[in-house]
Amino acid sequence: MKRRILSLVALVLLITSMLVMPATATDETPTVSPRYVNIALFATSIDINDNGKASCHSYVETANSTYTIYLSIGLQRYKDGAWTTIKSWSTSGTGDAELDKSYYVTSGYYYRTAATATVYTSGGSYVEMVTIHSQSDYY
Repeated sequence: MKRRILSLVALVLLITSMLVMPATATDETPTVSPRYVNIALFATSIDINDNGKASCHSYVETANSTYTIYLSIGLQRYKDGAWTTIKSWSTSGTGDAELDKSYYVTSGYYYRTAATATVYTSGGSYVEMVTIHSQSDYY
């Protein structure tokens, strides 16, 4: 009788263990990464030196080298709870575009760049527009 109860308990434990999902399967967080239509590479950065010179850089490249890109960078300052663009530059290119500009900023604030790339086909049809931000830098 005792042996029969132990067998029954073992069977219930075996069946229960098969129904329970492993903890690692429920703890996994899906990785989210941007998927662009035609932008193959897009980056922007800011670096502020000890004199307050903010060097702003952005580079964008399309997957199709015949497409036209319009690239703009906005140098933004965080003040009164909001990011405000204080200086901007723009350029365009076929296949890729790059901006490397500098501007002297006022101390006591966080700064970042906001880069926007707009892509058009060689025939002038709109493909996509993407905006990214750099890390913020305090000066």
